[in-house]
Amino acid sequence: MLPKEIKVIIFDLGSVLLKVDYQRTIDSFKKLGMTYPKHYFNVEYNDPILDKFEKGLLSENEFIKKIEMKISKVCSKKEIIDAWNAMIVEFPEENWLLLNELKTKYKLFLMSNTNIIHYNYCQNLVQKKFGVSSLDCIFDKAYYSFVVNMCKPDINFFKLILDEQKLITKEIIFFDDNKENIKTAEKLGIKSIRVQPNSSLTKYFDL
Repeated sequence: MLPKEIKVIIFDLGSVLLKVDYQRTIDSFKKLGMTYPKHYFNVEYNDPILDKFEKGLLSENEFIKKIEMKISKVCSKKEIIDAWNAMIVEFPEENWLLLNELKTKYKLFLMSNTNIIHYNYCQNLVQKKFGVSSLDCIFDKAYYSFVVNMCKPDINFFKLILDEQKLITKEIIFFDDNKENIKTAEKLGIKSIRVQPNSSLTKYFDL
C-alpha cells in the first residue's frame, strides 16, 4: 500500500511494465553473425552507439548502419530490427489493468530510456493487444529518452518532469529496476521502489 501523501506515480517501462529478456536479442544477433553481441546488448553495459541511439542522437538508419558494421554477413534492415526487438517479450495484461486502476486515483507518468525502434514496436504491441490508440494514452504524459535527448540516471531528466509538470517531490513515488536511477530519484527527495526485473507490480498496491 502506498503512503497517503502519494499523488503521483512515475513508472519505468522496460523490465517494470514491459517484460524484457536481453538474452533473446543477444541470441538473435549471434545468429546473424555478430561476434560477442553481449558486449553491445547487455543490461549492465551500454555501448556508446546504444547510448546515442537512446538519446535520439542517432537516427534509426544511422543505428542500423552501425550495427551492420558489427555483423559478419549481409543482413536486411528487417532482420536487424527484428533482432533488436527480440528482447521485448510482452506487455502483461496484469500491468495494463493495474495502470487503468491507478489512473483513477493518481497522476501517472512514464519515464523510459528507449529508442525509436523499440518505441514503435511497443506502440504496435499495445495497440493490437489492448485495442488502444497508443501506449501513451494510459499516462498523463510519457517521457522518452530519445525525445528529450537525455537518459536516466541524468538528474536533468528527472528535473525536466518535475518542472514541466510542477510536481512536489514528497507526493511522488518512482518505480524502476535500475539502482542508479533509484539513487538519482532519491537525491531529489522522491520516494522510490527498485523493482525486481519482470516481477509482479500488484503487491505494491492495495486496490
